Amino acid sequence: MVQNPEIPTSLAFDQNENTRTQLPEKVLERGFKLETRENFAFSVLMIMSFYAALEGPSIGVALPTIAQDIHGSSVQAFWVGTSYFLSSAVSQPHFAAFSHTFGRLPVVISSLLLFIVGSIICALAHSVPTILVGRTLQGAGSGGSLSLIEIVITDLVPLKYRGPYFGLNSIAWTIGSAVSPLIGGVLTENASWRYIFWIMLPFAVASLVFLPISLRLRPTKGSLVEKIKEVDWVGCFLLMTSATATLIAISWGGLMFAWSSYHTLVPLILGVAGLAVFVVWEQYFAKRPIIPMRIFNNRTAATVYWQSLICGLSIWACVYYLPLYFQAVKEYSTIISGVAILPSLLSGAPAAALTGFTLKKLGSYRKILWVGWSMAVLGAGIMILLDVDTTIPQWIFTTCVGAIGVGILMPVMRIAIQASAEDEDMAHAAAMVMTFRTLGMTSSLAILGAIFQNVFEHKLKASTFSGQTGGLAQNVLGVVETIKQLPNDSHDKQVLRQVFADSLKMIWVTLTALNGVALISSFFTEELSLDRLLNTEQGVDRGTSDMVESTTVETVVVEAKSDEGNVPRIDSAGESKLR
Repeated sequence: MVQNPEIPTSLAFDQNENTRTQLPEKVLERGFKLETRENFAFSVLMIMSFYAALEGPSIGVALPTIAQDIHGSSVQAFWVGTSYFLSSAVSQPHFAAFSHTFGRLPVVISSLLLFIVGSIICALAHSVPTILVGRTLQGAGSGGSLSLIEIVITDLVPLKYRGPYFGLNSIAWTIGSAVSPLIGGVLTENASWRYIFWIMLPFAVASLVFLPISLRLRPTKGSLVEKIKEVDWVGCFLLMTSATATLIAISWGGLMFAWSSYHTLVPLILGVAGLAVFVVWEQYFAKRPIIPMRIFNNRTAATVYWQSLICGLSIWACVYYLPLYFQAVKEYSTIISGVAILPSLLSGAPAAALTGFTLKKLGSYRKILWVGWSMAVLGAGIMILLDVDTTIPQWIFTTCVGAIGVGILMPVMRIAIQASAEDEDMAHAAAMVMTFRTLGMTSSLAILGAIFQNVFEHKLKASTFSGQTGGLAQNVLGVVETIKQLPNDSHDKQVLRQVFADSLKMIWVTLTALNGVALISSFFTEELSLDRLLNTEQGVDRGTSDMVESTTVETVVVEAKSDEGNVPRIDSAGESKLR
């Protein structure tokens, strides 16, 4: 063991074990900033987040028109929307694992190409099977992009300084989600739903062109054949099939088929059993697992992954059900409903940015996590007050509180998870936060949709509605259209509006309960240190110069002469592994 006495806080370095025992003070105290090239690459990553978020909700408002144009049923329209999220959720762990083997940039390019091809297929589709293929490819491309965005940030930025970058990335995602329903409504009503897909292409193509130019990461070693052999193909198959079966069952349970139906139970049982086999395989047999199970083996990770799932469920509940509240209960048009949801979604953007910079300033995350979930609980709770006669100022304030809470949570949950992970698992841990959030969004519609249907049907039967109630609860969009078609002075119209508002209250009650459980779980997270050197195998590639200069820490080199006179060099990119 050799030590350098010139460093204020000693750094002990074992040449055989390549381990670090303590960080030097000068490493921890120095500032950090990306260089011009990396800043440009990060801007491209923000664009990718923006259009990935833009794609999902924008299709929701266009589904009735799409189904009519391509002669699809309501069930097929359901799958046009759901296939995107299913594909995105299932593909994310695979793309994250592939990036370790084949390199970040090739996998990002592959995901962008999938998204572009899928968008073109959807824009040109004239049949249900064609658009389902396009949506599946789109979802896979989007899922890969979202995972790699998280991973690349961990390659570029040390843990202590990631808060602002995650905050800025959350702004891009939030703005995309906010304007998505409005853009979808405007294009559907004034042009064609096909433009929703065409409008994505300039963003995706620009990302495909500029990211390879600006993002220069060290490539992975080995030939293509060797890399293919390294992939855990058994794990890929088990995860892909099992997760797909499980998510399909959850997606249509209570909506298309009853939860007790064999249509739901068979894929659910097979999927859960397959996932159990996958866990055993990854834990005991896989040489290079897709998802290292050790990333879940601490209290902070276990609780925050759960919180990320609930956060995704809450986000999609608001994105989907708030526009329905505005259309059915407040009788706003599709476009005005898109405008009405803007205050809610946009209020999360500055909250995310402020949280990111606060994380950097404080160097701690636990109390910020508590604040975020407290705001989320309060916001979901006061949304129970939304009713037929709620005024504009009232619903603006009511819908913004929870959105601020979610904005706080988006960057802080990422930091908490990454602080709990080992250096070699950092990229996997980062990608899984996005995966769990997407899983929450995917399951949101099924879980909350079943709750809404049951409550709506019960309240409708107990009301004075004189029309036919059969089937109304099974088709939320159909209820909205029914309300719009009834005369303004119609008694049935007022009854339907009130029943719809009362049924939505149970959605907000459910969110309040789930957010409350997440708040309680946040008290079990640990406050872990963020003062860690950046140690990644695929950091910024700066050539073969003898001068070690890295954007991760400002030209910090620790030298210690051994008995043979050699000078081992520790750089922030992890040439000698540091932890």
